[in-house]
Amino acid sequence: MTARLRKVLQYLALAVIAFFLGWALYGHWEEVRTYQWSFNYALLALSLGVMLASLCLYAWQWRVSLRCLGAAIGFIKVLRIYFIGNLGRYIPGKIWQFLGWFYLFEREGVSPVQTLTSIAVNQVIQNMTGLALAFVVLTGIRSTELSGRLLPLLIVIPLGLVVIQPFVLERLLNWALRLFKREPVVIELTAWDLARFAALHLLCWLGYGLAFYLFTRALYPVSLERLPALVGIFAGAWVIGFLSFLAPGGLGVREGILVYLLGFYLPSHVAIVVTLLSRLWVTAAELMGTALAFGFDGLGGALPWGHGRVPVEGKGQGAAPDGLG
Repeated sequence: MTARLRKVLQYLALAVIAFFLGWALYGHWEEVRTYQWSFNYALLALSLGVMLASLCLYAWQWRVSLRCLGAAIGFIKVLRIYFIGNLGRYIPGKIWQFLGWFYLFEREGVSPVQTLTSIAVNQVIQNMTGLALAFVVLTGIRSTELSGRLLPLLIVIPLGLVVIQPFVLERLLNWALRLFKREPVVIELTAWDLARFAALHLLCWLGYGLAFYLFTRALYPVSLERLPALVGIFAGAWVIGFLSFLAPGGLGVREGILVYLLGFYLPSHVAIVVTLLSRLWVTAAELMGTALAFGFDGLGGALPWGHGRVPVEGKGQGAAPDGLG
């Protein structure tokens, strides 16, 4: 696919999605206009706090994976690199986020091979755990029988145990990298390492989903019974949006999926408003994380889990100071 054709398809996809979102908003405009909207600012602030904490957990998880690859680095530095590079998601092309991470990690002494391996492993595990969570939750809650609710777990758990085998994940990764004409990677990790990464990613998804539920509840009195559904919907929409190569940061794609799926659990006009505002909400949390990382950066030298790398024989890139990770 040529660069010109890709750009045309990007604009076309965004135009189509914008049309359908606009049409949905137009069709429910009277309900949106006449509904007595009330914002619970305490819940809104809490939702931002939970989302920010979940994003920080992702950065900590990334530091854990880098340590397993022998490239120890202070948590604050990983936090700063993660949030700064993550802003590249909103630039068309899908590469700027990763180029930023490569550049910033290399400045801190992490080799490109270690960065590539950590990114590749984390992206695969993050997307697979997100899709698995969405599948288990959204399939399970539609069944009234216990057997029907357990069936998704009986499908996902065995598949997960297969995927976290290093040789299986390495083959999957290198197959995907070949599609994008990238160099293959060698995974020098154990199944236990990959299982830990999967567990941490699952915790991140649960945190994102809880934050999204609190955000939704700040706008509309959705019952606690809807929490599992909103967790699964947010995870599924986020992953599919990320995997859509025609839209920067999943722009439009995530929103289209959210409007459709939320419509099963919320009034249509509420689903539309929640969806449109959720993009601003996520961006606000990411910008708060960037500001937080820069604020902590000045304290990194005084924190035991901040800046430094302590050279240790046999580690290549140094070992982390005492502290988190």
